[in-house]
Amino acid sequence: MASIENRSRFIVTVQTREDLTQTFACNREKQLKLYLAELKAGSYQPKLGRTDDSFAIRVREAVQRPQCLCALSEKEAIDIKQRLELERRNGLFVDYAKGRSVTFADLLARYLRAVSPLHKGFKVAGSIINTLLSDAGLARVDIAQAYADHKNPHPSLEGKTFHKPSGRKMRVPSPASCFIRKPFAAIVPDDISQCDGLR
Repeated sequence: MASIENRSRFIVTVQTREDLTQTFACNREKQLKLYLAELKAGSYQPKLGRTDDSFAIRVREAVQRPQCLCALSEKEAIDIKQRLELERRNGLFVDYAKGRSVTFADLLARYLRAVSPLHKGFKVAGSIINTLLSDAGLARVDIAQAYADHKNPHPSLEGKTFHKPSGRKMRVPSPASCFIRKPFAAIVPDDISQCDGLR
């Protein structure tokens, strides 16, 4: 059902010769073997290791679409695999790959373009979301363009002027809002409460 694959890079080192250290992607075994043979031909004793910082959890079943999730450590990969297997035994089939590939900032920008113009508080929501985006170092969404592109905006927004951002900073950016750069599936309540505590 679920399998863990080590996708970490290979590291070739030679004792007392740091200039000969090289890393290879996990799918570059041909170049790795050539480099090892080259070092052995030069009377060096290479050591082969792995970085152990990238693991893929693949879920394949006949009934469901295949999923591929990524983890940064073997422990995290084992935890994800066990959680998936437990959920599958209980009849819960969730596609976590989508939630791990979309950031919270992507969802906020999509909300501002697609849903927010349907409400009369569009300008306020636009201001709040753009503040979060700019504090995290991301591009702001042009609310005038979002309003113009929307097919059915709220009637109370008709005739209102939407100012373009001037680019001037009115306040010091809050570092707590950087959590919106995380994948949506990785956000925990502490991220949001930390953001509230700094206001």
